[in-house]
Amino acid sequence: MTHDDVYLSFLPLAHILDRANEEYFFRKGASVGYYHGDLNALRDDIQELKPTFLAGVPRVFERIHEGIRKALQELNPRRRLIFYALYKYKLAWMNRGYSHSKASRMADFIAFKKV
Repeated sequence: MTHDDVYLSFLPLAHILDRANEEYFFRKGASVGYYHGDLNALRDDIQELKPTFLAGVPRVFERIHEGIRKALQELNPRRRLIFYALYKYKLAWMNRGYSHSKASRMADFIAFKKV
């Protein structure tokens, strides 16, 4: 955890997991952003804040996953193939111990800037 990390808080503020995460981020000097209060607008908050950490409930993660899958299905097959190849490439570097931001900046630039 560094001062460059961003936590997007969308759990209720009284939720113990959210409170613990916020305290940890504040202690490390990282940023904490709060969503607008509407889960349907969570996508806009994610695009604006570009969080490096999310703690939530399965319902929210399923919604995020479904949005990404829907966007991938709308791509033409060649672009979809390129996306999956870059995904596997970046994941391989992350499995070798590289952080998310340093695993493959090329893949981030080509495929993941919208995700």
